[in-house]
Amino acid sequence: MAISSDTLFEHLCSLRRYATVLIEDESAAERLVFECAEQALREAGRIRPDNVKLDLFILFHRIWTMNTAQGAASSPAPSFALIALPASRRQAVVAMLVEEFELNDVAAILGTPRSEIDRFLLGADAIEHPDAVRSDINVLIVEDEYLSALDLADVVERMGHHVCGMTAGTLAAFEMANTHKPHLVLADIRLTDGDDGVDAVQQIRTRLDIPVIFVTGYPRDLIGKRTRDPTFVVEKPVDEEQLRVAIDLSLRLAPPNRISQ
Repeated sequence: MAISSDTLFEHLCSLRRYATVLIEDESAAERLVFECAEQALREAGRIRPDNVKLDLFILFHRIWTMNTAQGAASSPAPSFALIALPASRRQAVVAMLVEEFELNDVAAILGTPRSEIDRFLLGADAIEHPDAVRSDINVLIVEDEYLSALDLADVVERMGHHVCGMTAGTLAAFEMANTHKPHLVLADIRLTDGDDGVDAVQQIRTRLDIPVIFVTGYPRDLIGKRTRDPTFVVEKPVDEEQLRVAIDLSLRLAPPNRISQ
């Protein structure tokens, strides 16, 4: 049974984010993602309806391998790409994959033995930001459920970061961002009085070039909405470890010394 374009689109956002982190040339990465989507829709047998995300990532790497062999891509071949990346970037890419998939699935996606995946992950958990840097990280929480906001704040503070503000409205979020200059935003999608968390974040990003993590029970609401990278989604009910990984990745991909304020 062929997959629908809507089903495919649900997973293309995470594939695009992954591709643009792994491949330095963003336009080349986006071309590969587009080619992957076209092929997935044309050749329904490649994508299992009950395993769309995994098969889509596997197909992406197969296409990348073919294009590289034909000289169509300037980035390293997939089998060497993770090794070629700087350590912090490599760990971020693998962590993104691990967040999405089981380790055996990661090995299948990369066409790499499981032992190699384990080797890539060695020592990743031991990497910590220096306390002086961590204590300078300001996080703005945009959440209309007070208890949920407190739970998020607890995780942020236990990671050594600082919650510079909590609010449930678009206007207040924009004003707090201008005042406190956060390095990261955690935002729900559906806010009080019908406010839209995506709109709130986009307004903030007109002034501050900072990453965002959407923490939501309605991830499908993001379909069709344009969000700039780095952007992550953590689904409610929140898994603390997943949230920690998303926060760490967001700050690695857009460290504070690169954020324009």
